[in-house]
Amino acid sequence: MNYPVWYIPAVGGSMVIAVMAIVHVVVSHFAVGGGLWLVLTEKKAYREKKEFIVDYVKKHAKFFMLLTMVFGAMTGVGIWFTIALINPSGTSALIHSFVFAWAIEWVFFVIEIVAAFLYFYTFKKISEKTHLFIAWVYFIAAWASLFIINAILAFMMTPGKWLQTQNFWDGMFNPTFWPSLVFRTFLCFALAGSYALLTAAKKLKGEEKKSMVRYNGKWILLSLAGMIPSLLWYYFSLPETAQQGIGGASSIMYKSLIHLVISLGLFLLLLFLFILWKAQKLNFTWSIVTLLAIFVFFGAFEFIREAGRKPFIIADYMYVSGLTKTQHEELQDRSVLAYAKWVQTKEVKAGNELQAGEEIFRIECSACHTGGIKNNIYGVLKDWDQKKIIRSIGALPGITGFMPGFVGTNVERAALGKWLYAVSHKGVPAGETQPAPESAPAPAFPGEKVFEDYCAACHEIDGDNAVRPKLKNYENIEKILDMLGKLDELNEDMPAFEGSDAEKKALAQYLLELTRREK
Repeated sequence: MNYPVWYIPAVGGSMVIAVMAIVHVVVSHFAVGGGLWLVLTEKKAYREKKEFIVDYVKKHAKFFMLLTMVFGAMTGVGIWFTIALINPSGTSALIHSFVFAWAIEWVFFVIEIVAAFLYFYTFKKISEKTHLFIAWVYFIAAWASLFIINAILAFMMTPGKWLQTQNFWDGMFNPTFWPSLVFRTFLCFALAGSYALLTAAKKLKGEEKKSMVRYNGKWILLSLAGMIPSLLWYYFSLPETAQQGIGGASSIMYKSLIHLVISLGLFLLLLFLFILWKAQKLNFTWSIVTLLAIFVFFGAFEFIREAGRKPFIIADYMYVSGLTKTQHEELQDRSVLAYAKWVQTKEVKAGNELQAGEEIFRIECSACHTGGIKNNIYGVLKDWDQKKIIRSIGALPGITGFMPGFVGTNVERAALGKWLYAVSHKGVPAGETQPAPESAPAPAFPGEKVFEDYCAACHEIDGDNAVRPKLKNYENIEKILDMLGKLDELNEDMPAFEGSDAEKKALAQYLLELTRREK
């Protein structure tokens, strides 16, 4: 909010970051696990005195160097570029909190680059012992980089004691640091074996291919034996809200979980089929499919991790909008347009409501919502009238715990609601409503329509956040009317009832009727 932001309404900045990050991590994690694969496979060649394995390792090392040191480095720069443009506040917070860690990680990365080039260009030119020593230096530096980056990624999900102490070490060794590190380490090894299947299928033939395919397959299976239990450890280390999201409270997280399970199952099936049963028949195409399966698995994991900390970019500290929790509290009922530095409209006036509404959407909502392919807000609102949209903006945390509350004045809330109505009901001017379909049945009780307008955005009768069980102690209409008059006192996430006295009475009668009816 205090920085200019790259606004991409059709796709969303978070999707751009996600795509860039996933492309990078499937290479950067290979850069770690592949280092150990090179060491141990080269040692195997010398121990068994098999020259074809030495030649295979050298060919694989060339592929490894080009992919990790060239493409991996470029996508790493791409991540910094995208996060700095799309969420500069979050990027700034991470840099200021972990500047020493970033500096150390860059030192390790320089060591990686030097060691990788030395390793490849000194093949068969120096002693075996010295060559393996260079490989060990590379792997240790690469894993040290993972150690530091993992700490920062885990911190964003679970900052832990850092929230109170602001201490560097509390941020580094946060509640999910160890399970995340163990999981990512074993995943690095699984990726190393999967990439090695690719080069084995491409570069080797006959019995030589069969032996190395099986070697890589066993390498992967051993990695999975550590990866899957550590993934469960990581899951049980997550905050309860993230676990609930995985269980279905967040559609993005739940769908990502389905993709994770299916892709892991496919990956295991291909492993058993081509590696342990018909290793000699693994061709380049099927090795690509196998690699893509673990890519999808890893991508689904990263989507779950990213979505699990919503509505925060740094859990319990900074919202996705770039506002810290303290700033968010300070802006309650104050003008968000006047506070924001990079908006053209500083005040809502007659005639500029739609322009102001779009600016408010950009600074408060666009970090998660788009009008295009991801989390399309317009499709959700297409059947809502303008009043319902405006009222719901005032009760966002009650609708879902994955959205922060709205900050700004009531006038700004109305402007945002008018703009959302205008873009989700194209052809219907803001301020008007679409006529209800003639075939739509009239509600059985007048209060049912009031419930739909004022309550249904957050509550269902008997489903999620059900109201019927909450009404069991309200045996008469007077008690229900009294309850409706102090909703914001009962729950800070509920706005005060904004309807007319007639609407309140109709709603109370409907709610009383619900207590008397069977499900």
